[in-house]
Amino acid sequence: MSWNVAALLKGNNLLPGAEDKSIPLIEKEFHVVLPDEYKEFLRLADGGQLTDEVILFSCGEGLHPEERLQPFNTDSGYEMPLFFVGRFFIGWFAEEVFGFKKSDLQVSAQSCGIYVYLHEEVEIRLLCPSFLEFVHKSLQGLTWNTFLD
Repeated sequence: MSWNVAALLKGNNLLPGAEDKSIPLIEKEFHVVLPDEYKEFLRLADGGQLTDEVILFSCGEGLHPEERLQPFNTDSGYEMPLFFVGRFFIGWFAEEVFGFKKSDLQVSAQSCGIYVYLHEEVEIRLLCPSFLEFVHKSLQGLTWNTFLD
């Protein structure tokens, strides 16, 4: 895996890495096996604000109580086939959430696709084939709607 730690931590508001016990607790609670690249990311940065538009959920405390994996995937009100890992902040009253397909999280894998749930269309679409690629493209300045073009 190739996380460019300097680029990742430069100019954004990411949290310190997750505690060792946090990731297995999330996997156990939700009966999922998170992709290796995502677990490695969480060990470097446990969520936070990746860009002005991209918020990544945390295993731990998060930037805000609602920006944590556990409550968002438990109390979000979404009955979806996605395990949500973040959201796009589009405006004061607009956001789109994204994550992995739960069906992709049943066995150990290096990476899995990242999907967005489009509220208005009531549709799930592939954003990127991997979390690593999603982070790199976000850091290069791609916005939520350019991922869908």
